[in-house]
Amino acid sequence: MPFSARVLLDSVSPAGIRLTTMEVRYPRFIHSEMMTHRVFCLDADTRLYFDLPAGGAKPRRFSMTIRDFHDKWHLGAQPRPGKKRAARIGAIDPERMYDSREAAAALGYSHYTTIDANFRRTKMPRIRGVDGRNRFRGADLLAYAQGTGEHRYSLRNRLTRMRLRSCNEATREIYHTNVRDVTFSGHQPVFRVTTADGKMITASSGHRFLTEEGWLSLRDAADLALSPSGIATWRKPLRLAVNGVLLRHVDEGRTLESFWDSVGDLRVQRPPRTGKKRTVVAHFVEVISIDYVGVRPTYDLEVTGPYSNFVADGFIVHNSRNAASSRAIPVRKMIDAVRAEPAMPLWWGKNQSGMQAQVEVGDEARRRAMAEWQKALQDALAHADRLGSSDINLHKQLVNRILEPFAWITVIISATEWANFFTQRTHEDAQPEIKRIAEMMLDSYRSSTPRPLATGEWHTPLIQADEEASLPVEERLKVSVARSARVSYLSHAGTRDISKDIELYEKLVGGGANGHWSPFEHVATPLASASEWSGNFRGWEQYRKRFPQEHASTFPDEIRVPAGR
Repeated sequence: MPFSARVLLDSVSPAGIRLTTMEVRYPRFIHSEMMTHRVFCLDADTRLYFDLPAGGAKPRRFSMTIRDFHDKWHLGAQPRPGKKRAARIGAIDPERMYDSREAAAALGYSHYTTIDANFRRTKMPRIRGVDGRNRFRGADLLAYAQGTGEHRYSLRNRLTRMRLRSCNEATREIYHTNVRDVTFSGHQPVFRVTTADGKMITASSGHRFLTEEGWLSLRDAADLALSPSGIATWRKPLRLAVNGVLLRHVDEGRTLESFWDSVGDLRVQRPPRTGKKRTVVAHFVEVISIDYVGVRPTYDLEVTGPYSNFVADGFIVHNSRNAASSRAIPVRKMIDAVRAEPAMPLWWGKNQSGMQAQVEVGDEARRRAMAEWQKALQDALAHADRLGSSDINLHKQLVNRILEPFAWITVIISATEWANFFTQRTHEDAQPEIKRIAEMMLDSYRSSTPRPLATGEWHTPLIQADEEASLPVEERLKVSVARSARVSYLSHAGTRDISKDIELYEKLVGGGANGHWSPFEHVATPLASASEWSGNFRGWEQYRKRFPQEHASTFPDEIRVPAGR
């Protein structure tokens, strides 16, 4: 079974909001990229804060907007004049299509790979033929040849070494992380948040902030809603973590928690011993206003380190679907599946700078690449067989990791907001395997007709027609959750078994904040307002949000600090 995408359930609320649940299957080696599609984003003018190496006692700080950082990351330094090309402008036919070699010769380049490498930098339009090779219009080549000849130079290595401020979530101490990637997330509705100390940040309603209750989206933390007239309303008092309070005398031999009571009112306790250091600890500040700004370009970062957060405009913000986990698949079943149908790349892109390969390797290199991929597959199968044998008998959560690059994964995805995902993932610059599954998902979405649901009715994926008519509502919700977790309406034995479904549901809900809550997100009921959010659904209430224990409100082994401190 190769790539696949099908709609499991398609519903529309009385307010006209469509909720679609899909089952998709694709190579596991693109799974992380699929899961990092950004819907939780920051406004383009959000400022990032870096600490630069300092020779003296006074720290050196630097900031830039996330939009400028994105441009430097992907486009390099500001352009400067370069060497003029010996382009044969008179010989270029504006109506003709040129392949890479012909285009390079016409523009005066010594090798055809130069024109492909310059495509991303210059944004020159191209058409990719059925053979996978690029074609360029003569009119575009003329426009390129008559340009300024300016060049930009990569800054990515330098940018990855810059020390971005981040928060140690165990101690609240501000430390440093590094940027792994920065992503343009499209144009999205954004809100401006203002705190009592004058800090302001503009972000989408789904972007997560560090609150006194833990990591919550702005929408959930403030119970934020947007009226049809564009007025933001919020009902919950809210305090957000911001950059930090400087504690000048913190004993390196004692934990920060021993000073935690003094952070709220800024009373700093001097320790009895020497060996002190300066440190900054994040603290919480009251939000005094949230205003709707409009639809604006948005971006997001991916950072390194153990804590997926960074400081933006002085706020602690987070980096920003159910899958069949390889940890749950028996070793022998995983080995047999990979051996019978290994995942292979669709297109063998040639190595170059940047996130996308613009040209495929030649026929001989492609043949060698496929042979090496097969050798790696056979090696992985042999090692998995050995690790799973009776004399070693390693658990599947370890053995199956070796096979993941060659395996397929089946995922259940539910969403009300699909436009940004389809726009980005079907773009010509998307990884070919991601583009393939996104196009299949878009076709399935467009060919499906949503079923109207009334207020009080439930969107319950993987419930069969006879079960919908016969099962009580509460039981139907439990069964739908369990099957979403299993990514199938069948039990692991291959049969429909309601009792097994209920048993699995009780295990999922019984873990409290440590429970497995993501399957509860696919089950939902209509909300009265089309602008009200629940989790990442608009106009629908996720079943998950009916459980107060669905997220942890404190860090492990941490005593909650009263809001007034």
